[in-house]
Amino acid sequence: MEKKKLVIDVGGTRIKYATISDDLTLSEVTSVATDLSGLDGYMAQLESIYREVEKEVDGIAMSVPGVLDHKTGFMKSGGNLTFIKDMPFSQELSKQLGKVRVTIENDAKAAGYAELVYGALQNVNNGVVCVLGTGIGGCTIVDRKIVRGFNNFAGEYSYLITPELPIGDITTDDNFVGYSNGIGALFSSYEKYMELPADSVDGYTFFEAANTGDKTALRVLRSYCRSLVLSLVNIQTVIDPEVIAIGGGISVQPLVLETIQEEYRKFISIDKLSVIGMRSVPEIVVCKFNNEANLIGAYCNFRELYPID
Repeated sequence: MEKKKLVIDVGGTRIKYATISDDLTLSEVTSVATDLSGLDGYMAQLESIYREVEKEVDGIAMSVPGVLDHKTGFMKSGGNLTFIKDMPFSQELSKQLGKVRVTIENDAKAAGYAELVYGALQNVNNGVVCVLGTGIGGCTIVDRKIVRGFNNFAGEYSYLITPELPIGDITTDDNFVGYSNGIGALFSSYEKYMELPADSVDGYTFFEAANTGDKTALRVLRSYCRSLVLSLVNIQTVIDPEVIAIGGGISVQPLVLETIQEEYRKFISIDKLSVIGMRSVPEIVVCKFNNEANLIGAYCNFRELYPID
């Protein structure tokens, strides 16, 4: 009988994990604070998670931040986990855990993988997954394959360069979309307008205001989405996607999708793209999987490398 897999989604603040069967049934997802003390503490934490379910599983599928080679398990960098650099991560963890099979996938690509195989992109040839978080995570799909690039850097939308644009009427200090369009910019701009203390606004308080018609919140949200759309159009000119799927915690707010769609249509209507023979604007949708996307995508990656017998 096929054993389950342990799926782990490593974030900069918390690690989520569960077991998954081959029919995609997940056990109850557990979450713990990420050990950021250093490599030894982090690896010990992963071992502790594995030992909880060791007898139930015969493999570990991980979604992690950073630049990596999903086939070899080598990590060039660890994103927010700055203590990970130039290491054969999968091999080291496997060795520590008694040679259990370990696979790793970039977190945004894991989300894209889940959407490609089971979600919003399952009937799409060319598509994009754009995950709105601290930065802008991305996964580019061409001919139903994830584009990874020479350095496994393709899809790092945080580093798309755009002109300096205001969020609301407040100009950002830099021109990387990962910073000007990270969700922190959305909240901090609202704080500045409302003269609130720094870090006093989160997703709940911001969207509570926006959904009740707060004009300042709506103005800031529209500027945020307009800035994001500039980068989405840049991506469109490169791969011409049929569908753009928006993920991340704030994507569950209907106002976010509605505003992105409005700003996209508005941009296309005034830009030269409208007269070069485009048949249609890409469909912009919310990702099917939200909090579980990286777990399911990590499993998809495991199954690519270790197909079911």
